[in-house]
Amino acid sequence: ASVSVITYNGYFVEYIFSINNCCESTWTLDREFNLLTKRA
Repeated sequence: ASVSVITYNGYFVEYIFSINNCCESTWTLDREFNLLTKRA
């Protein structure tokens, strides 16, 4: 599963949540960027 969050300071972050066959879970940061950054 993926979880996307937009933070109060304008960052977009997306995490991947996974559970293996031993029922162990992990969160992994997939991508992060600042939505408020201007691009030319």
